Amino acid sequence: MTCSDKGHFEIILLLKYNVVNPESVFTTIRVGLDGPIHMDGHLKRLIDSHTSLFGSNLEIERKEIMDILSNASDQQEKPHLVRVDIDRSERITASSRPLSRMPEEISLSTQPLPPGPNSPRIKQGDWGPYLEARRMANYDGADAALLINQDLVVDGDTFTPIFILENGEIAQPALDLGAVKSVTLYHILEQDGDGRVNPLQKRISLSDAYSCLSAAAVGSGIGIRRISSINGREIGTNSDVDLTNILYEQQNSHRGGEL
Repeated sequence: MTCSDKGHFEIILLLKYNVVNPESVFTTIRVGLDGPIHMDGHLKRLIDSHTSLFGSNLEIERKEIMDILSNASDQQEKPHLVRVDIDRSERITASSRPLSRMPEEISLSTQPLPPGPNSPRIKQGDWGPYLEARRMANYDGADAALLINQDLVVDGDTFTPIFILENGEIAQPALDLGAVKSVTLYHILEQDGDGRVNPLQKRISLSDAYSCLSAAAVGSGIGIRRISSINGREIGTNSDVDLTNILYEQQNSHRGGEL
């Protein structure tokens, strides 16, 4: 279905691309009751990723993306998610899906980091390996997957993990290990005028994660969720700090609304 009089916007079933030689970049946008959330951040992600991968000088008008989101969202109940792809030839496509509600506290199972491009990771090509990581985590009895490589925490399947480590540092996995930069987390931290939440990007071992004081998962599809256990091991049980509440307070310090 064509979604623009320019003729290059379509809603289609997305193709699977070769991870080694990807043909598109994408971002997943949450469409809430008041419309798309963090649009400018997602638009910047698309442009930066396309430029990095294809050496393009891509220019996208905000209205163009809003038009395709509106058309892609026609048949979906809000809130929901819309994945927007831009291929090598700069054709823009979109695919919407319902939003799966997560419990307030989630359990994680570690899964191998799927193969991908050189770091920092760009959202590109086939998202299938990440969905498979979630499926395997569910098979293990967990809610979602914590992606690791050589015993280092790299990313979440559809979220960014963030920790208060045993020494009190707030930290997230280093982007150069292969994580995808979180648009949602960036906007939460952008609200922080007093520097209360300023996570370090560093190498976090699985042992560090097990012994952390508190941990949270942040993402467009998941919102902010407390991480209660990893591989069946409860975390933060003897701590009186709660990173999830800190992030919620930060998110709402200048504005209300949903994630």
